[in-house]
Amino acid sequence: MPLRISDAIEKDRKMVQYRKNLDWEGQASLSFNPEKVKEWRSQIPPTLNKVCSMCGEFCAIKTVERALQKK
Repeated sequence: MPLRISDAIEKDRKMVQYRKNLDWEGQASLSFNPEKVKEWRSQIPPTLNKVCSMCGEFCAIKTVERALQKK
């Protein structure tokens, strides 16, 4: 069954929220291949708590959160 526009918008909204919350499981659940995402993440575990294996300490979401908290 094809993805409807409203479904795609809702999926995008959920993904944004998962990213903001650094919820890796939630993000993986919305991917086309959740098992592959989990496999990749387990092969390259993050070295810092609550960051992804791609960004590490330079996570854009964490940087923005820190900047907003300093207001």
